[in-house]
Amino acid sequence: MDDVPVVVVGAGPVGLLVASDLALTGIRVTLLDKRVHGAEWTRALHLYPRALEMLSRRGLAEELIASGRPLTRGHFAALPVELDFSVLDTPFPFMLNLPQEILERSLERHARALGVTVRRRCEVVSVCQDRAGVDLTVRETVGRHRIRARYVVGCDGSHSLVRAHAGIAFTGPPVRATSLLADVILDRPPPCGTAPSNDGRGVLLLWPLPERLHRVVVIDEHTVGLPAHGTATLAEVRAALRRVCGDDFGVRAPRRLARVCGASYHAECYRAGRVLLAGDAAHALFPAGGQGLNTGLQDAVDLAGALGAHLAGGAPAELLDAYATRRRAAVARVLASTDLQRAVMTDFTVPGTVLKCLLTRLLAVPAANRALATTVAGLLPPSD
Repeated sequence: MDDVPVVVVGAGPVGLLVASDLALTGIRVTLLDKRVHGAEWTRALHLYPRALEMLSRRGLAEELIASGRPLTRGHFAALPVELDFSVLDTPFPFMLNLPQEILERSLERHARALGVTVRRRCEVVSVCQDRAGVDLTVRETVGRHRIRARYVVGCDGSHSLVRAHAGIAFTGPPVRATSLLADVILDRPPPCGTAPSNDGRGVLLLWPLPERLHRVVVIDEHTVGLPAHGTATLAEVRAALRRVCGDDFGVRAPRRLARVCGASYHAECYRAGRVLLAGDAAHALFPAGGQGLNTGLQDAVDLAGALGAHLAGGAPAELLDAYATRRRAAVARVLASTDLQRAVMTDFTVPGTVLKCLLTRLLAVPAANRALATTVAGLLPPSD
């Protein structure tokens, strides 16, 4: 049986950042992931100023910026008045359009260079803790075996096995909204490029991807109630584009088609004894502009700081409770923002139209625009 100080489960961006920050303090970390490789398709697409500030302190931001596309404007609920990031007080007054797989590759190189042990094709099948540590049963190609750790960090996504085995509830309001997502070629891409469209008939969000692809996300009253299970079809996407925009833009050659369920869930706590949660394992946010990824990266830095101070610096274990309390409160504020955006983007009734009009007028006020841009950028301090 292996015996290590910390096991991190899930080698996405959040798990990689937790592991590498712990390694910086001299803690031996093993990172487990059942996938053979990292992300094989683009999940999140945006890094916001706070995340870029954190990555810059680790020497990673500059190479990522060179690989991405800085955008000084972004959207709030796909409303016609955009958020202006250029006025924010930060070294990175923009949103970086960057496929998640590029971020993952950079973070994995960083983690391995710091001595993190990354074990792929290694699936955790059980997590059982006692007062002194945590036993994990893992399944690899050579069979099953056990790993003993002082602490386990669950970064294994919204369907987290670590969270479930720790007995932590994951709850949210019974509100669902389905959108169609397609990574496709557009023969006639709209001139707005990355600009959102919301004209009352529906919502179109459009971002460029590598290899001449575009990420298309479309919501209207015909799609919002579709079952989220199963894949979308190109015919569904084409029909939705025609309903919302009057044109399907020559959509073809899909690389990925999906129905995405916009639901919000929050773990009842981020710590249960020697098990801690971060990222999507702790919170599932309505996918409004990549807030889940950016919020998870902030979790990672905070958690690694607290756990590193405890294990390497002798700080009391109560510091981990402070992490859990602080981040859960911070994420609750993000959830309020993304849930508001969900309501605006998926309500096609008369009251929904009125709300869109009111928020559009509010966004036109510079002070209000800056306040919302600050929130989306993640620049509010934890005490705010």
